Order: sequence, then C-alpha cells, then structure tokens
Amino acid sequence: MHFENRLKILETCNLKIDTNEEENEDIAVISLSQDEINKAWSVEFNEEENIFEVYGEKIEKFARRTNFMNVYGVNRLRDILRKMGIEHELRRMGAENSSIISISGNQFELVDSNWED
Repeated sequence: MHFENRLKILETCNLKIDTNEEENEDIAVISLSQDEINKAWSVEFNEEENIFEVYGEKIEKFARRTNFMNVYGVNRLRDILRKMGIEHELRRMGAENSSIISISGNQFELVDSNWED
C-alpha cells in the first residue's frame, strides 16, 4: 500500500498524523486527536471497598450531570456505559448485576434489580 493511501486511511480514523519529511519519508508518527483523548476511559477494581471505579473525562461529565435520585437518570447513565463499551469491560473484569460502580464519587449498582420495564 502506498504511503499516501495509508495517510488517507489514518485520517479517516480521526488520528493525528505527523510526518517529518526531513528524517524519513516512510515513518509516520500516529497519535490520538484531542477529541479521542477526551473520549478515553479506564476501569479499576478497588479491592478495599469492593467497587469498580470508572475514570475518563467524557463519562465523568455524564455522571456529574446525572440525577442519581432518579431511576431514569441512572438508567440513562447505564445506557451510556453500554454504548461506550464500559459495561463490557466491567463484565470482563468480573462485575455482576449487583456490583457497585463509582464514577466521579457517585455510586450505583451495575443493574438495578428493582427496575422493571
């Protein structure tokens, strides 16, 4: 594949491409755009408190705007976790329906057992 074609593919993936033609035309430095960095998240298990802690600028912003006293608000946040792939990572790390999730100091169960459609 030609170098120019590779650059076009990488640009469509919202990746920042920095080529330094003076050093070597065949080497491209690939880094995430600021938008992609803002979407990044991580999950850690806190063994002392037995909770899963979720970190990341975008998901923490959603959590700060969520009314945790309202079941619909919490379910909206659960939907966002699912769409961002965070729920999948929580399950992969061993989270169950009754596991406690913490985002920006707010805690809730992964799935509310009292919720009915």
